[in-house]
Amino acid sequence: MKKRVLKIGLPLLVLIAVIGGVVFAYAWPRYKLSEQQAQAIALKHAGLTASDVTFSSTKKDRDNFKATYEIEFYTADSEYDYTIDATDGSVLGYDLEKKQTSTSSSASTSSSSAPSSETTSGDTDQEITAEQAKAIALADAGLDESAVINLKVEKDFEHGVSYYEVDFDDPAAGLEYDYAIDSVSGDILERSQDTLID
Repeated sequence: MKKRVLKIGLPLLVLIAVIGGVVFAYAWPRYKLSEQQAQAIALKHAGLTASDVTFSSTKKDRDNFKATYEIEFYTADSEYDYTIDATDGSVLGYDLEKKQTSTSSSASTSSSSAPSSETTSGDTDQEITAEQAKAIALADAGLDESAVINLKVEKDFEHGVSYYEVDFDDPAAGLEYDYAIDSVSGDILERSQDTLID
């Protein structure tokens, strides 16, 4: 009878201990940074100040048992989403989405982000090539094509806008990048950077 109790009881105790450990690890994240500190890190990364933006939400979250802050804010022409490590303040991921604006205002920013766009302000029908879209994304990420893997460029059309979707991974930094680049102006409509998952 004692052997039978041990056969059933011991595995049951191990299972309870494992479940308890997982629950404890998930329920006890370490938030060393305050919400304001996490917001300041996100603003610095975006190159903005608190007076430039309106915060829509800042909330505590977990990412693979890691304490994080999910921060959302916007400006007149862009929306930002950040994931900040609540322990060391590193940027785990971010997403930037440009709001659709008039052609004249979007053309003014294309010269800074497009390294060699052949479009001119008077010729809005000429589209950039897939190679140019790729170059714009890589330049924005500060990477050479030889340093990335899984590079894909696809043309897409959504909500009346034609754009290139450019995706690639930076194995050295452990990051994945996703871009949406307007196929006419060369403007970056959306960009996101996230941690590579093995």
